[in-house]
Amino acid sequence: YSMFITWAAYGLAILAAGIRFDKMAIKALGMLASGFSAAGLFLHLPLHNKDDFNFVFNMPFVTWVCVSVAILMGHVLWRLSGATKDNENPLGSQVYYTAGALLLALGCMFEWYAHCDWQVASGDVGGANFIMGSILIWIVLVVALLARPLPPAGLLVKAVGLLAALGGAVWTAYGMNKVYYQAFTVFANVPFGVAMLYAAMLLLAGWYLRRLNKNASRRSKVPSLTVLAGLILIWVLLSEQIYLYWDCGHRYGTIGDNWRFLAQMYISVSWAIYAAALLVLGFAFRARGIRYLSLVIFAVLLAKINLDIWNLRTEYRIATFLTTGLILVGVSFLYQFLKKKGFFEMRENQIAEKS
Repeated sequence: YSMFITWAAYGLAILAAGIRFDKMAIKALGMLASGFSAAGLFLHLPLHNKDDFNFVFNMPFVTWVCVSVAILMGHVLWRLSGATKDNENPLGSQVYYTAGALLLALGCMFEWYAHCDWQVASGDVGGANFIMGSILIWIVLVVALLARPLPPAGLLVKAVGLLAALGGAVWTAYGMNKVYYQAFTVFANVPFGVAMLYAAMLLLAGWYLRRLNKNASRRSKVPSLTVLAGLILIWVLLSEQIYLYWDCGHRYGTIGDNWRFLAQMYISVSWAIYAAALLVLGFAFRARGIRYLSLVIFAVLLAKINLDIWNLRTEYRIATFLTTGLILVGVSFLYQFLKKKGFFEMRENQIAEKS
């Protein structure tokens, strides 16, 4: 481990000299030393063994942090040197920053996993804690990769940040099925709050990227896609939360055998309410993508109702159809109201003026 720290420090020093004297060969040597120090960390996986594990204060994790910080410091050197040559410094800064951020996040994941696996009394509690902690680590990583001016400008960092954001969304949706080991209060529980925090981060990331591209000559679709990913994640989380509430209530609580009927009914109702809310937001913010997502959810809801109708009891069918029908009627009235007010014509004129 001391050798890897030495290599990282040596690579940083050589890189500083290469940047100072503008020698590409010396810069390449510094990058090579840093790369060897990072690659060497993976030769000793897993980082720990159970007998002598001490959370955070242990040589493997300290080594991992030191190497990651040294690589991030390399990004600082590239960035402070200025763009003296076309694309050379920005690319070097992006490579160092991306590699350092990913390496540090991965080391924190390993450390948190070992703590949850060995130092938490219950296996179920440890698994749930790991998933929630990993989501928080993922949030910090995505923010570090997208929240300018912390990361350097450039396509590489932005692309990795967006891929990390989408990967974290998939992990969050998957992990919510693994965190409940007892009955819980629907929506008012820590795992759901952590998952919704990730979804909120996606929405804020889309809004922030949109602000950055506001004055760009060519508008990017990335901010809109990021917002849509956050909204789809919320849809998935709502569905999982309702289903797991009734499932865990049946397995660990006092809910009877009709829990599946109740879960499907409330999922359908939540979809209708959520789709209506998205439609209103789509009109309010003049966001066509959000309105289209709302219509997609309504279409999926109608297909789901037609499939569920043969399995639901009569009272559940009536409640589901009644709620969905009322919401669709309300949406229709909203559309007609906005049309009479000239909302759509005004929007078309604004688009024509911009183009």
